[in-house]
This record gives sequence, structure tokens and C-alpha cells, in this order.
Amino acid sequence: NTTSMVLYRGLFLSRNTLTSTTGQRRYVMMAFLVLCIVFTLAGNSVMLWSIVFVPSLQTVNNVFLASLCCANLLNGLFTMPFIAHSLTSKSIGCVGSTTEESF
Repeated sequence: NTTSMVLYRGLFLSRNTLTSTTGQRRYVMMAFLVLCIVFTLAGNSVMLWSIVFVPSLQTVNNVFLASLCCANLLNGLFTMPFIAHSLTSKSIGCVGSTTEESF
């Protein structure tokens, strides 16, 4: 019986542990991940907005910071929702569902 491992942000997480969460525990994990996504999007949007529209913040150093904000904003938009889905559902990846027996 081999257990597949998922690499998420430097941590190896067991697929059995991730998919065996049921009921209230799964909803708590979903709420936490949604909050992480919302704070990522909101924080980086505010930071990017302030760098673009406040003239005193338009320095060479802040250009690099704006670049990091853009990258993190794209990560929050396109990567984090799929990771949250895969961590809270019983599907492998984003396509196709499996049963408990296959784990």
C-alpha cells in the first residue's frame, strides 16, 4: 500500500491525510484557504495601487517591490485557487474524481 505524497510549499503532505478530511474539518480548511487567497489578493492589490498612484513611492526600489506584488497577485489569482481545490476535494489535480479505495 503506497501513499502518494503531494508537495505543497515545501511540505510533503500525504494524499490520504488531505482527502480523508470530512465534515466540519474540511469546511474549516476551505475557509482558511479562502481567507489566505483573499488576503493575498487584497494586500498585493493595495500595495501595487499605492506604488502606482502615490508619487513619493515611485522609486527604483519600489519598482522591484511592484514586480513582486504583480507576481504574487498572479499567484493568488491563478495558482492558489487550484491548490485550495485539490487540498479540499477528493479529486487528483483539477480533473477527474476518485474514490477512497484508490488512495
